[in-house]
Amino acid sequence: MLELKRTLDAKGHGVLEMPSGTGKTISLLSLIVAYQREYPLEVTKLIYCSRTVPEMEKVVEGLRKLMEFCSKETGEKNNFLALALSSRKNLCSPRAQQPKPAFEFDAMGKQVPLPAGVYNLDDLKDFGWRKVLCPHYLARYSILHANIIVYSYHYLLHPKIADLVSKELSKKSVVVFDEAYNIDNVCIDSMSVTSPGGLWTTVRPTWRPYRTPFSKVVPGSIRTAEHFVGFMKRFLEYLKARLRIHHLFTFFVLSLPPSGFTIITEPFEDRTPTIANPVLHFSCMDPSIAIKPVFRALPVCHHYVRDPFTVGYLPPNPGLPACYRGILHHDAGTHLPLPSSVIRNYGNLLLEMTAIVPDCIVAFFTSYTYMENVVASWYEQGILENVQRNKLIFIETPDVAETSMALEKYQEACENGRGAILLSVARGKVSEGIDFVIMFGVPYVYTQSRILKARLEYLRDQFQIRENDFLTFDAMRHAAQCVGRAIRGKTDYGLMIFADKRYARADKRGKLPRWIQEHLTDGSLNLTIDETVQLSKHFLRQMAQPFKQEDQLGLSLLTLEQLQSEDMLQKIQAVSSPSQTHVCHTDKITVPILSYCK
Repeated sequence: MLELKRTLDAKGHGVLEMPSGTGKTISLLSLIVAYQREYPLEVTKLIYCSRTVPEMEKVVEGLRKLMEFCSKETGEKNNFLALALSSRKNLCSPRAQQPKPAFEFDAMGKQVPLPAGVYNLDDLKDFGWRKVLCPHYLARYSILHANIIVYSYHYLLHPKIADLVSKELSKKSVVVFDEAYNIDNVCIDSMSVTSPGGLWTTVRPTWRPYRTPFSKVVPGSIRTAEHFVGFMKRFLEYLKARLRIHHLFTFFVLSLPPSGFTIITEPFEDRTPTIANPVLHFSCMDPSIAIKPVFRALPVCHHYVRDPFTVGYLPPNPGLPACYRGILHHDAGTHLPLPSSVIRNYGNLLLEMTAIVPDCIVAFFTSYTYMENVVASWYEQGILENVQRNKLIFIETPDVAETSMALEKYQEACENGRGAILLSVARGKVSEGIDFVIMFGVPYVYTQSRILKARLEYLRDQFQIRENDFLTFDAMRHAAQCVGRAIRGKTDYGLMIFADKRYARADKRGKLPRWIQEHLTDGSLNLTIDETVQLSKHFLRQMAQPFKQEDQLGLSLLTLEQLQSEDMLQKIQAVSSPSQTHVCHTDKITVPILSYCK
């Protein structure tokens, strides 16, 4: 929190590295809200960007508890307006039969603003139902005068969405990108477009209705739109001719930043590699292109905009308690397809672990195809039948509705039954609050993708980054994010198994977070299934022992009096580096400070 305070004072950017389960969200909210209360003219708005709707709901609930605590401690009424914003799909209220149309909302909805308070998506639906207003448009209007906004990355990074929603936000804002371990991919996806070949046949009739209005309204001397339509017509005909050729083509857009965008035409789709269906990819290679409009709309140097990027899997503070056990199981080879013996050993490992782990297990695979092949082999070998005798099995699918249902039933089975197993994908929708993780393989991205090859070429030419270094970095950050799901708090514990011998290599282990490397000792490397089971039994038996209360006591919350005490000020001064120019003035801001129990 001291470094976050320095980042806010510096009016610049910051990358905050904290391990899983250490309270990143509540720490950010505590200090930034306190900063807003103390300096209301310098920081007028907190824009908190998260990845998914469930994570947004957790942020809002944490903010609600924080506001209640501040009101209780200070005795002052909360006058902050905080709300979450999502798409119309998530904010559609089935009870609102006849919401006000757009013109009536402009006349009435803006006269009935949201009162001060903290609103999640359900609260917005209830308020809109009572006032007969559309919750989505009510939230979009309310963010203009809200103190705290919680929404998705795309509301700031996607050009079209940001122009509609975030264009008029205050420039004196603090922008937080939570869980920013893959924000580069989010930026690239927001600036990339994929168009199937059949789309171009429907584009040509769309420009014909505009030719006559242009001729009537615009004088001939300045009739540039007609020339533009003619140019687009010739350009589309050129693209259609290129798409008819069954070869791969790659083009660079010269009028844009150097090698910043690439146009790729593929003769086949990935889903149907034998059927000719050309696809055109307009792909962004530089993620900074998507983030630059945010800095231009909210200038950083001349105004008070700060952008902390928080990451949950990078090296932690040295005070992390030893509540984690890492095991490297020596089984997998480095070549695909896997032999049947390795797949059988994977199944035996999972079967042995289901017999000793009391509750839930999540097994991560590198891709959906990889998971389908392994599960099919387990079914033929009879391993799944034996696993089901110990725990229920749930499988993640590419379908969002099916995956949500599987996660819901998986959590229900973990809480009420004998436990369950979730077979998931490393880059898919992962679960949280689990105790046991098995990582089958290294989650490398599909290296034969044309878009990935173009991006690797761009990184090599522009930044001298080798392909293997980037692929290893990308795989390790996703692997660390998966296993980090098991630690959800300071009193939590978890068991993680890396079922691939490649994790023992120096280039792979060195890219894992330090809090994982510290527990991957020499005695935990290159283990057999029996050795893995014995270590797991010992760890779980040790975690099941009762702890003494005096061993668990510690300082987890500082009051204002404790924060202003001489001892605490001396500790803060000792932690602060004398060479730093920005000093944390703790006597001016009341901040709930969280720390680990020792």
